[in-house]
Amino acid sequence: MVSCHFSEVLRRRKGFCMRIKVSSRLFCILLFLASLSMMNGDTTNNMILSNMKQIKCIFSDLDGTLCHFERDTIKHGVKTTENKEMCTAIVRNKDGQTRACRLLPASTMGNGTVSERTIELVGKLRAHGVKFVIISGARTTTIQERLPFLPLVDAVACETGSKIFYPPDSTTEPVKASSWMMDEEWSKRFEKVTGPLNTDTPAVSRQGTLWDLFREMKALRLDPDARGYYGCFRVKCRSPESLEILSGIISDSHKLDSMGIAHAMNLGMYDFFPKSAGKGSTVRYLQQKWGLREEECVALFDDDNDLPMAALCGAGFLPGITSASVQARVEEERNWRIAESAGTGVFATEEILEQILQQVERLREEEKAKETLTSA
Repeated sequence: MVSCHFSEVLRRRKGFCMRIKVSSRLFCILLFLASLSMMNGDTTNNMILSNMKQIKCIFSDLDGTLCHFERDTIKHGVKTTENKEMCTAIVRNKDGQTRACRLLPASTMGNGTVSERTIELVGKLRAHGVKFVIISGARTTTIQERLPFLPLVDAVACETGSKIFYPPDSTTEPVKASSWMMDEEWSKRFEKVTGPLNTDTPAVSRQGTLWDLFREMKALRLDPDARGYYGCFRVKCRSPESLEILSGIISDSHKLDSMGIAHAMNLGMYDFFPKSAGKGSTVRYLQQKWGLREEECVALFDDDNDLPMAALCGAGFLPGITSASVQARVEEERNWRIAESAGTGVFATEEILEQILQQVERLREEEKAKETLTSA
């Protein structure tokens, strides 16, 4: 009897200890989850990110967002020292902090810089399964020259979304532009407007309503620029007279609609492109192609032509502001925020990417903790 009673005591004590051990483990997990939630609320940017239950894709503008120019940053005390022979640069802010950068060729604004830290952060985000897409108004030839210097991403769209390119499968390093594949399904949607996008035909002789408008503007001596463009062209007004003529064309929305053409301000110039293209339509197409919801996407941007893209994402962040209209729109959107170091170029971009990466890592830790909780 004594022996049996003693055995029963031991059995119950063992069970009690096991329950304490499991309870302690659950308590630690719950405490960890609570701490993650509290950490998310430390800044306004993190408050926006903390409301996102998943981050699956980042849609980013290029010039003024990932790639920066000294003419824009010098007023904030950020200077660039170029080594053109090595295609590198050192960017220094007013506090003496420096960043090693890659020097990107540009046809309109001179050379731009993308920091090595930005390249690294994009890589880390993609390693966590987050897709990264660059959507730019840059001409095809400029994008092709830049691809080896840009971070490896899941897609690149240029000419305000008129062309979408994908890297070769299983690629882990930047590759030549010739290895990227163009999305033919996308471009066929507006072929009546642009004609074939792979053509050597001079712009003045191309077929499509976009090039009809190009020829009309050329006849009006507006000097439209189609160099390196195939699904878009750009107009820079050099006098009050030319601006007045262009304003008349833009104000005739019925005519442009009937031609299937849209326009947007970009870098202080006007881009004309297929109405069914554009940055917003490009984002929507890729979201549907990859099965993404708006609330799972983040936009990085700075200019007016980026607004339709940002409007289709759950959150938007700006490393700088290019116009009063963008500033006004940001003030209206509760899920858009300007970087604290806005205007400092690569430093502001890194600030935003660091915050997004932190939230992605927190979400991954929460998932792991919840899995542990379930298994316990």
